Amino acid sequence: MLSAVAPLIQSVACPESFMDEARIHRMELFLYDQAKLALPASYRPLHCGLLRLSGNGATGWAEFEFSDGSAHLDLVKWGQAFRHLKRLDAAEAMTFIRQYEQQWGFTRTHLAAEAVAAWQKALLQSISPTHVPTEPSTYMKAWTHLPMEREFLSYYCQSYYSF
Repeated sequence: MLSAVAPLIQSVACPESFMDEARIHRMELFLYDQAKLALPASYRPLHCGLLRLSGNGATGWAEFEFSDGSAHLDLVKWGQAFRHLKRLDAAEAMTFIRQYEQQWGFTRTHLAAEAVAAWQKALLQSISPTHVPTEPSTYMKAWTHLPMEREFLSYYCQSYYSF
């Protein structure tokens, strides 16, 4: 099986001691309301949402979408795998993700790795803007203003889990 984490591992290598000290302090999972997304019936049941990791003044986002055939997703149960990432630095988190890749499956593994990589890029940007391109990735372009973020999430979020 090809590793879902391998393409994202390269972005976590950073020589600055700041990166070793930066830890994930907060994680949040949001599950979008399928009805408000106005998905065609052929796409249902589709679970869509995002994972947000925060720590040391930086935030990393990653979105997910998958179908497991059920109409309901127990967000707390599904998200329990991520709780072990709390208090880890980016390199430790990627190592942990790689260790549990087979147990977690592709969706959770890729989601966690993408969020950690985005968090790590945000940390680099905060200490030295020249290390990271200033253009945010396409999925983060809409998340640059906090009021817009809160408005979007309060409208489209069906379930929320913070740990």
